[in-house]
Amino acid sequence: MLKPVVALLLISSLIGCSSLTPRDLRGNTPDAVHSSVKQPKQVALCIADIWENTNLFGGSVGVNMRETATGYTVSMSYSGNLHYLVDISKTSTGSVTKLFTGKIISFGENKSVSEVTNCQL
Repeated sequence: MLKPVVALLLISSLIGCSSLTPRDLRGNTPDAVHSSVKQPKQVALCIADIWENTNLFGGSVGVNMRETATGYTVSMSYSGNLHYLVDISKTSTGSVTKLFTGKIISFGENKSVSEVTNCQL
């Protein structure tokens, strides 16, 4: 009886059972900050396109992209829980991207994070 309970708790922690809001994530230091010569919209479209084709634990994710006063925000959710958020702002030379992550347990390279870096190039 104890094994199924432990397994359920482990799975819940992996997929993020607590609901985070964008404000919650932005209240922390960004997990990564990138500068790019690309414009904010170009970076945001790149990230959104890649994240839309991501499978997390065998399921599809939800991706939202919206324009802000200073650029764009792209977020990725799984099962209604926010996992990743990027704020991309315009600068005089291109853009700056701030990546925020929820409580994600990752094994090996985290492709969702590394692709944010690749979209800056």
